[in-house]
Amino acid sequence: MQREKVEQLLLESTTSYPIIYDNLKKIYPARDGNPAKIAVRGLSLALLRGESFGMFGPNGAGKTSLINMAVEDSLKSVNLFHGGVADKHAGKYSGGMKRRLSVAVSLIGDPKVVFMDEPSTGLDPASRNSLWSVVKQAKREGAIILTSISLSALPLLIHHS
Repeated sequence: MQREKVEQLLLESTTSYPIIYDNLKKIYPARDGNPAKIAVRGLSLALLRGESFGMFGPNGAGKTSLINMAVEDSLKSVNLFHGGVADKHAGKYSGGMKRRLSVAVSLIGDPKVVFMDEPSTGLDPASRNSLWSVVKQAKREGAIILTSISLSALPLLIHHS
């Protein structure tokens, strides 16, 4: 029933469903002679604003894998996923990496309002531009209040209709 609901919602352009998963899958590759492990098998789900969804099951059922997929997307958006960076303890991150991690965490779940205090401090120009792109995308979903000494943040403050 959820799969049919998701398929219909994907044909519409509705904004009342902040979470829509369409046939979500996660397969861990074969390792140490063990076969590949299917952790999430074709999950389709749509949740309305204000709706709660609980996942229950034994260890190995895919509950944490599902959550880690939301997190993975957020880390990718601020270039903190590849090269073993995602597996490091945050305490070992550089100052700029910690800033990007803070932005990624603040945007998980597409919040309505985000406050950011100097999110681009300590970032090189390429990382700063990438971060502003992520913030600009997030602005489409909600409101952002930020402080910055960087004039490269100025386009974020301009409202486009």
